[in-house]
Amino acid sequence: MNALANIVKIYRALTDKEEHDSTLEGSLKVCDDETCAFLRSAVDESTSTDYGLVILSDTNDIHLNATVQVRLITPKCVPVFRNISSFLGNGSRLLEPIGNFYIIDDDWSSEDQPQPDEAANLEALHRIILQLSEAATVVDRDKGKLVFADGVGLVDLPINISLDDLKAVKPQNIEAFENFCSEPLHQKHRLEAVANVVIRRSRGIVSNNRIPHILQNLETVLSDIKSQHSVFLSAFSYEKVRDEIESLKIEYTTKIHKILSEIQGQLLGIPAATVIVATQMKKADLVNSSVFITNTAILLGAFIFGIFLIFLLVNQSHILEILKTEVERQKRQLRSELSDVEARFNDIFNLLQSRIRYQKIILWIVGFVVVIGLSLGGFVFWVQSSHAIITMLYSNK
Repeated sequence: MNALANIVKIYRALTDKEEHDSTLEGSLKVCDDETCAFLRSAVDESTSTDYGLVILSDTNDIHLNATVQVRLITPKCVPVFRNISSFLGNGSRLLEPIGNFYIIDDDWSSEDQPQPDEAANLEALHRIILQLSEAATVVDRDKGKLVFADGVGLVDLPINISLDDLKAVKPQNIEAFENFCSEPLHQKHRLEAVANVVIRRSRGIVSNNRIPHILQNLETVLSDIKSQHSVFLSAFSYEKVRDEIESLKIEYTTKIHKILSEIQGQLLGIPAATVIVATQMKKADLVNSSVFITNTAILLGAFIFGIFLIFLLVNQSHILEILKTEVERQKRQLRSELSDVEARFNDIFNLLQSRIRYQKIILWIVGFVVVIGLSLGGFVFWVQSSHAIITMLYSNK
């Protein structure tokens, strides 16, 4: 049996009770070994404070069937509360799993079966606070408040719930609110609608009364949220999105195809340059001959053209990378905003990405051809002019 169960057992078995401010004193009959062991563990001062249990009798009097005097105080480590108001007093408690607890005045333990009516209200209240926290801009767990933001400023919603607020909770309304918010279709826009209505409803109301106001008017609040969401739905249609994506496809396809068309003239110069190098170079016997000078000029021109073309290919490759990044960004944006229809447009994004890959392959092939052409030009130059170069080298010795 855990510490809370033992404490609840002691509260319920206590007789001759006397209340003194925030403490409760009385007599307790030790009915079983477990209670006896628990009381002995509470003799230590630190453990006594943690459990909220002070043994007033002598330690030697703690044994089976004995009656001991105890004092119950506010515990540090066991969730025991004087009343439901003190339980609700810490708003951050509703932002975490509630767990087990005991309410003294109502003799209500969360482990009891069946649970009182307030249990269903508390569970529903906990769920709606968590749902509101999903729509909040910031969740301040330390201060127990939700913060919403819009273009005007920040709106704080302290989680300040009273017993009357708890009793006024209608679980069916909260269930309807929860069902609306948890629907996966357009969930991001649903939460945005929740935030917008909460902000509009909260302005002009004292901060501590904002969440109670939302709870008390939850039915009309949900109606406002649904109305705002319907505005989004009226602007949204599959065909509209399809048209936008198709326009995007045409735009990016045009940009991708321009990668090669912009350097088409230079590309057509490759075979011409190859023919010139291969046919215009002549056999040169001396380095100071006009033939050698012509060969050198042809080779130099070919190399300048080739290097210039390589620079163009690198530049076009960078533009392709930019287009690839932009297509991926558009795809991510569609996924984040309209995740439910994103799969229907995968074929368009896949087509654009495949075309980008195809264009990059063409650029690599062109670059390879340019390198081969320059190598061929160098080889032809050597074949035609090597005799002149070798003659010059040997004549200088």
